[in-house]
Amino acid sequence: MERDGLIVRKEHPADARARTIHLTDPARSIREAAYQAAMQINEEVLADLSQDETQAFLEYMRRVIGKIKEVDNS
Repeated sequence: MERDGLIVRKEHPADARARTIHLTDPARSIREAAYQAAMQINEEVLADLSQDETQAFLEYMRRVIGKIKEVDNS
């Protein structure tokens, strides 16, 4: 994304080890279209799941992502 000019990395103001990521103007201009495309793909790939299965899947993904963040921060 950085190579494509969609984000820039800047030094974190309080932590010299960290970087912050910011959208560029070109990225902001396509943000809504990208969001809509992602939503459409999500609908298509989840179409064969019932509403209960979809909710369970999303909850499992939230838990997995939470664990990844936890492990990454340790």
